[in-house]
Amino acid sequence: MSYIGTEPKDIRSFGRTKFDYTATQGQTAFTGADDDGKVLAFTVGQIEVYVNGILMDDSDFTTTGTGTVTLASAANLNDVVNVVSFETNIPDSNYIPATGGTFTGAVTHTGSFTSKGIDDNADATAITIDSSENVMVGTTSTSFSTAGTVLYGANGTQMVRSGQPPLNLNRTSSDGNITEFYKDGTSVGSIGSEGGDALYIQSGTTSGTGLLFTGNGTAIRPARNGVTVHNTLDLGSDTRSFKDLYLSGGAYIGGTGAANHLDDYETGTFQMTMTGKTGGAVGHGQYVKIGNICHFSWYSATQSITSSVAGVLGGLPFTHISPNNSAYAAVTLAHNTWVSNASTGYINIGTNSIYPTANNSSTASNTSTGSKYVMCSGSYTVG
Repeated sequence: MSYIGTEPKDIRSFGRTKFDYTATQGQTAFTGADDDGKVLAFTVGQIEVYVNGILMDDSDFTTTGTGTVTLASAANLNDVVNVVSFETNIPDSNYIPATGGTFTGAVTHTGSFTSKGIDDNADATAITIDSSENVMVGTTSTSFSTAGTVLYGANGTQMVRSGQPPLNLNRTSSDGNITEFYKDGTSVGSIGSEGGDALYIQSGTTSGTGLLFTGNGTAIRPARNGVTVHNTLDLGSDTRSFKDLYLSGGAYIGGTGAANHLDDYETGTFQMTMTGKTGGAVGHGQYVKIGNICHFSWYSATQSITSSVAGVLGGLPFTHISPNNSAYAAVTLAHNTWVSNASTGYINIGTNSIYPTANNSSTASNTSTGSKYVMCSGSYTVG
């Protein structure tokens, strides 16, 4: 039975294309673009023709080539003529819907794409996914020396950039953590900003240890969660100490006043001279200088003394000074046969020599001749 009425325009189904024409008075041939701009094309013998919704018999029309249909009876003004072309060359199993649908197997593309990117406006390769399911952005290589970003899925991320930081992080509006680090879901640290231009590194939670690097200052400060703390954190521990500490300045120990400033510590050896000496073994001396105080000890070993002169030991490692320019430094002599009646001595201001004296006397004593020796030790103020 023929379909009575007018079919809706542009009805498309699998393997079927419909062309709609509105006739002029007496028109018989229909070809070219239809009312919707589609150009008539069909396979001979595989079309249906409708006039005002009534299916025409094959004897009611003829075709010329694959693009013209001619009615046996002329149409009237505004008659609706529909030509339906059946595209039987599309196998049912390979039909691809314009929208929706599901692919149940592999899809093979044998043509070429005009776009090199994600959309048709791309002018370069934006993303590449290789056979190992690595996602490459801005690169087609996983080489660590090639610029670009590589997402390795569960194996991490690689970012390479020539001449610029590979990663830029920008927190706006407020200070706080810029990035956070976790181990098995537990926070192990963070890096953030404080005061607009200071950077802090924080371990663990807000009760962990941290450092704050001042933006416009010259100090590294102990901190927790970006806030500086005082007299709270240690540098090293009893069983986890650092090896060496290199300072070009000094250290404030136990306070921040000038009296707490330690600006020098050194150890060394030195050799002294003995008046009246002409030969003998070499003596042995060592010192420790802490700040502006030098502690020393020296032993002459056996020396050959050939003349009796005022005894003087010369060659201390530093020159003695005094804050008020009036204090001598006391020295203890022991195992002394060089100046036999002296058990003490002093270091004069502005010198690095020891002057032995007899007990209860400030007068220098003379040396004894022969094979003699002396020991001495003391502390004095230096520059």
